[in-house]
Amino acid sequence: MERGKVKQIFQQFLIAVVVFSLICPGSLWAKKKGSYMALTKLGGEVIEGELLRVKENSLLLKTSTNGVTIDINEVDKIWITKKSKVGKGALIGALVLGIPAFALGLLLGFIGAGLEESGAMADGILIGCAGTGAGLLFGTFAGGVASRGYKTYQLKGKSPDEIKYILWKLRKRARFKD
Repeated sequence: MERGKVKQIFQQFLIAVVVFSLICPGSLWAKKKGSYMALTKLGGEVIEGELLRVKENSLLLKTSTNGVTIDINEVDKIWITKKSKVGKGALIGALVLGIPAFALGLLLGFIGAGLEESGAMADGILIGCAGTGAGLLFGTFAGGVASRGYKTYQLKGKSPDEIKYILWKLRKRARFKD
């Protein structure tokens, strides 16, 4: 393979990496949100919303219409949706399968280019891209499976120390931590 062709493929690869790195890390500057939760009051009323703040004896939720402060002594049960792990799974899958596949692809490409096989470098880059794609798919699936379900906290009938511990756990999931 010609030296100019290898240089052109390498430049295209670098451009793709730069574009991907500029697009991908959008979550790094995204505004953090509190966990989405639903709670049942002792009277049976259900309130849903984003957990904004956990105070000593109350919860502040942002519902679809406004903010609501709920006294913890009026709460029967709390359901919190688990945070999605799809993005993290996709990233880990791409790294675990993608990096070795890219290394293998580039190695095969350089070996093929050294043996004067035409298109060997392009084939090597395609192998790397296929491995990265497989890693993204596998990681997305694994992250989706890992993030299913709800975490439930029963407050009715709990001792003050148990309620304090539950509030401590909820505080980690609030948008604003005191």
